Amino acid sequence: MVSDNFHGGNKPTAEEYFQMGIAQFSENDLGRDESKGLEYLHKAAELGHGLACYNLCRAYYIGIGVDADLEKAFDWLLKSAENGFVPGQHKLAQVYEDGKIFGKKDLAESFRWYARAAERGLAAANLRVGEMYFDGIGVEKNHDKAAHHIQKAAEKGDKLAKFRLGTLLFFGLGTPENKDQAVSLWQNAADEGLLMAQICVGDLYKAGEWVTQDDALAIKYWFMAAAQGAPESQFNLGSAYYNGDGVERNLILAAEYWRKAADQGYPKAQARLGVAYQNGLGVERDLGLAVIYWRKAAEQGDALAQSELGLAYQKGEGVSQDYAQAFKYYHLAADQGEVCAQNSLANCYFLGLGCEIDQAQAAKYWLLAANQGFVHSMARVGDCHYAGKGVKRDVGEAIRWWSQAGDLGNVESLSCLAAVYCAGEFVKQDMAKAVNYWRKAAALGDPDSQFYVGMASYTGEGAKRDLAEAKKWFSMAASHGHEEAKEKLAEMNQNPKP
Repeated sequence: MVSDNFHGGNKPTAEEYFQMGIAQFSENDLGRDESKGLEYLHKAAELGHGLACYNLCRAYYIGIGVDADLEKAFDWLLKSAENGFVPGQHKLAQVYEDGKIFGKKDLAESFRWYARAAERGLAAANLRVGEMYFDGIGVEKNHDKAAHHIQKAAEKGDKLAKFRLGTLLFFGLGTPENKDQAVSLWQNAADEGLLMAQICVGDLYKAGEWVTQDDALAIKYWFMAAAQGAPESQFNLGSAYYNGDGVERNLILAAEYWRKAADQGYPKAQARLGVAYQNGLGVERDLGLAVIYWRKAAEQGDALAQSELGLAYQKGEGVSQDYAQAFKYYHLAADQGEVCAQNSLANCYFLGLGCEIDQAQAAKYWLLAANQGFVHSMARVGDCHYAGKGVKRDVGEAIRWWSQAGDLGNVESLSCLAAVYCAGEFVKQDMAKAVNYWRKAAALGDPDSQFYVGMASYTGEGAKRDLAEAKKWFSMAASHGHEEAKEKLAEMNQNPKP
């Protein structure tokens, strides 16, 4: 037994017992004596010393100087809380909330102890009380009280509370909406090192939402978050270096940051790194590695990776050619709205690559891509309507889709429009319109259209007869190997004035 004689026979105080106990757990001239240390801690605890109770909890939980005993550990934790030890109150609240360590889940008790710790000024407890009020955990939901407690925690300097308060202010939950103050709080939390705030603020500056768009500031906060290992910010930095947004373009650094995020399993980065390896952008070209990264991302549902993997199987690049696999991955990506995959899937259905030919499905997926502005698919939708393949024949719809694609520079659509107005089979013949469309396609370098514009100038059909103009267009077409244009040039040179 430990003697109670101290200071001339006076009994030690709780604090003195506590210090005597702690001293026995560290090496000193008399050596370490855990048994004696525990006895002193027990005496301090019996006198209401909260920290002593808390240390006894740890001793029984871990098994320091005694056999591990979870029930005794919990009892001492409860006593530490009841004796007003704030960290003990906070830990007890966490234990009741989690319920895994001691098997004593009780959300109402958890809230009660968080509230006790909050009353004693613990910012983290104020924050958790606010969160529990917000979500209605262990207490009736109340956004006003949530905002009150979270604001208290923020005023005490808790950076997570600042971020949470910013969110409440941003959406006007439990407090009047104030987006400027919200952004200010988020930025303050970010500057203090809160990872989620750094990600948020970086994204805000990139998007220019509720702040002036600023790529340099976006980069600043993404750098902070990336240094803490945030894969989304590492991916964003990679994309910034790739595009030269806010930094000097650097494909090597782009690939490096994508790799950091990809190695953490971030699918967007895996997909982009695959594209880098496919094209030798900042890394040595390696189709095998491209496929490896696409497969990793595709397994997580990344639509870009699924689309690229489909193309790899279709072409046999980095993998053995396999149309069935191409069709499979195109379908996965297309059904997520990936526009290139929708167009490629339509091609598969139309040609029977990896599937049975199905013109209706081809028309369906071309239309989905066309509605997203994919020009090639617009042209194909026009083709389907003109020929009645997969849809009811409708020349008016064909002309509408070809016109949209033609306005976006699709040569095939311009040529189709010219042919329709030239033939006059389903619309009133209009050679002037036909020549206008050929002229647009010719300006885009299409040899056939250059030849037809030359013929219009040569014959005067749909255009003013002008032999010099005709010769100009025949020459352009001939320079691209157009045989009829070569023959017409030869004829004009032999007979310059027909």
